[in-house]
Amino acid sequence: MRDRIYWLGWQLIFAGSPNHFWNIINYFGSAEDAWNARREDLLEVENITQHIADKIIAIKKTIDLDREAERIYKHGVDFMTYDDVCYPYLLKQIFDPPPVIFVKGNINSFKDNAVAIVGSRNPTAYGITAAKRIAFELAEHDVCVVSGMARGIDAAAHSGALESKNGSTVAVLGCGVDIAYPRENACIMEEIVQKGAVISEFPLGTPPKAWRFPVRNRIISGLSKIVLIVEAGDKSGALITADIALEQGRDVMAVPGNIYSKMSKGPLKLIKQGAKPVTETADILEELGIESLFAGIDDNVQAAGNLKLSELEQKILKVLSEQPCYVEDLFEAVQAPSQEILAAITFLEVKGIIKRSRGQMYSTTFK
Repeated sequence: MRDRIYWLGWQLIFAGSPNHFWNIINYFGSAEDAWNARREDLLEVENITQHIADKIIAIKKTIDLDREAERIYKHGVDFMTYDDVCYPYLLKQIFDPPPVIFVKGNINSFKDNAVAIVGSRNPTAYGITAAKRIAFELAEHDVCVVSGMARGIDAAAHSGALESKNGSTVAVLGCGVDIAYPRENACIMEEIVQKGAVISEFPLGTPPKAWRFPVRNRIISGLSKIVLIVEAGDKSGALITADIALEQGRDVMAVPGNIYSKMSKGPLKLIKQGAKPVTETADILEELGIESLFAGIDDNVQAAGNLKLSELEQKILKVLSEQPCYVEDLFEAVQAPSQEILAAITFLEVKGIIKRSRGQMYSTTFK
């Protein structure tokens, strides 16, 4: 057990750069022996230069391991090492797992059945609706939803999972777990701590920096069996996560969207490259080998209700079940913000519940 404190010490030195850590541990055999090593011994380790060795020695002199551990616990934070029983099994399988993870929340929140949902920080209403709905339905099936707590799709995914009574979600940060970033997600962060966990490989107080977010993406995908992309532009960080996931041997899936929307370029590109399209949560559950609670439902209004449509979607469906309507008529009949109505229409169309004919007229797909 005492060796854990030395793992913590090395994490304080190499957070975000695990390769040096693993080279050192593999050379000396234990974190404690490595911690007590002399400068000349460190130079024998692969890729440890004189500059790095000097830096290690200098930083070690500034660290009081017991005091640091006490400070972590006072913040209501725990930490797990790669050798701990509770360390996530899936994360152990990646090439460069974080040696230490700082956890705020339930340290047992990690599940083998986990799906990462990531996407644009500036999504459309459709993207937010899709992310929340899919996350909620996954959580209803006891699947842990993993994301990065960024604004946009990430926040929507966490929110959707939190709406499930027994659902859990894990947020992976690119800063210390004592920092709510972005600040606007502070309330979501508090909820996640209550029903899941906020984690990071970066020590307390580590500020968010641009380079830390691509680094943390490998943990988001590493914790998950499937990575789902919901809306992403050409250069979105979500596509970086998708690339990392493929390198880790994870499945990548994508939610198709409007072909004229720039936010659909990322998902549609992935689908062209072989990612499986997701038009309903059952597509993901099937990949996980989980039978959907919604399987075998007939295409009728009652069936759509059983699919747990939102209140707005149910209103739209009720209107269309009586007669086909132009989108302008729906704006008048439903009395909701036009952007939200358009998002709900797109979602219902992708799910195959309604269809569009020429002239922007919509109708149900069932008799």
